[in-house]
Amino acid sequence: ERPPADPAEHARLLAELTAEHRQIDDRIKQLERHLAMTSDERAELAELKKHKLRTKERIALLSR
Repeated sequence: ERPPADPAEHARLLAELTAEHRQIDDRIKQLERHLAMTSDERAELAELKKHKLRTKERIALLSR
């Protein structure tokens, strides 16, 4: 993914991705506090971890 040429757009996208990453992390922590997870929660947790990693990778690309 190439960063936007416009510095304002670049900053907006970076802030948006950072906020999204934080929200995903909060939900992951919430799920991990459960003593026993349902199969749906385990599936959600796995998907959230993948999404968090993709978001982190996009942040890293934009931060270069």
